[in-house]
Amino acid sequence: MIKHKYRVFHNNTSLKPEELGNLKEIIVDQEIDIAWEARLTFYLFLDDKGKWSSETDEMIKSFTRIRIEIQAEGKSFVPLIDGPIVGYEIQMSSEPGESTVVIVVQDDSVFLNLDDEIVKYEKMTDDLIVQQIFVNYSLIPEIERQNFKKSSINPPLDYVQRSTSIKVLKNLAKRQGMVTYVLPGQIPGKSIGCFCNLPTQPGNLASLILLGPERNIETFFVKHNALKTSKFEASSMQIANKQIKSSLSNMSKIPLLGDDLGSESTRELPTRRLPPYQDELVDLDNAVLAEAKYSSYSIQAEGKVLNSKYPDILRPYQVVSVYGVKPTVGGYFLIMGVTHNITPSQYNQSFRLLKNARTTGSLKSSIGGIF
Repeated sequence: MIKHKYRVFHNNTSLKPEELGNLKEIIVDQEIDIAWEARLTFYLFLDDKGKWSSETDEMIKSFTRIRIEIQAEGKSFVPLIDGPIVGYEIQMSSEPGESTVVIVVQDDSVFLNLDDEIVKYEKMTDDLIVQQIFVNYSLIPEIERQNFKKSSINPPLDYVQRSTSIKVLKNLAKRQGMVTYVLPGQIPGKSIGCFCNLPTQPGNLASLILLGPERNIETFFVKHNALKTSKFEASSMQIANKQIKSSLSNMSKIPLLGDDLGSESTRELPTRRLPPYQDELVDLDNAVLAEAKYSSYSIQAEGKVLNSKYPDILRPYQVVSVYGVKPTVGGYFLIMGVTHNITPSQYNQSFRLLKNARTTGSLKSSIGGIF
């Protein structure tokens, strides 16, 4: 049986066990393209003088910091969230043990979404804009510069921000076919600004297994949306000579989490056009491919881990292998979301996965002889 430990930091200082004595539950929700959020529930009680009191009285000040880490037995602590307190909820009851205070925490991407600003980035390529934004917000940059594309027919144009910084980052990520997000760093109070491609190969996470002697998940539910995956086309005019260039997404260039795109179909994929002005500043072929990549994730799955048997901590933006399921929907999956539920006595993980390909025979068959 695998045991877990957790620790909580307030303003980058680890809380002592006695400070966590009234903790009821911690829920951390992590999702791709959404700010991660934690909800820490503490018991609220009456002191000797009949006044409402809680161990959290000094912890509910807005924008003070909370960091939560979890450790699987024999491994290092993994940070689940590190960011500001953005609110609280107090539930008071006349029944003993029913009163609680909930502290709500979000990751440091919340700071990127506070102020609408007007900023002019003069003749800057997308990677330099991303770099400047991360530095402005004191984030540690992790940028896949080698994967950025720029227009082959037009020079860099001025980019004018008239929104929050997170909207700029998401717009740049969309046209580049990449993703942007904020991760908790290894040091409390230091977060990482990421701008990269979604991975297609598993890292060091243990496989999720539904059947056999190595089973470590309870259930696995899969659904497929045949209307999602599409081809994309667009046209752009070269400023110098007014010539028109057109492009249609090459679906064979989409990085797949399996052998073949999507699922078997009796008809061709639909073709859609890019929205106006999306394709002027990047390579046109890359612009249509970027949209096709987003649309390709037509398979979703969800389930729950047997935490007494699963040795790792799941987080989004990683790839994990799934075995012991129907072969065509097994194999590699991108982790879309994870809900971590922590109590003083238990730790549970439920997951949501994405996939843009079906498996046609390359799935391993070495686990328990069940394939």
